[in-house]
Amino acid sequence: MTTQNVLLAIEEKRKWEARLQEMEKELELLIKERKNIMVTLVSIRKERKNLYDRLCDHHAQDAETSVYKTQGDAPRIVVR
Repeated sequence: MTTQNVLLAIEEKRKWEARLQEMEKELELLIKERKNIMVTLVSIRKERKNLYDRLCDHHAQDAETSVYKTQGDAPRIVVR
């Protein structure tokens, strides 16, 4: 290997290391963004559950309506 080839190889290695650092920063940002999305999703699920619970409580007070919570997303309302 000539000196010029060695210098080219060193420069190429530096370029790849710089690109790797950029990609690591991008990955860190993506991980933070994912965490924020997960926190938001948990908040939405809690709020949805609270709304369904309030709906059940509201309808349970009605003497002619029974509300049954199911495994699905929404309560099932049965009118007698």
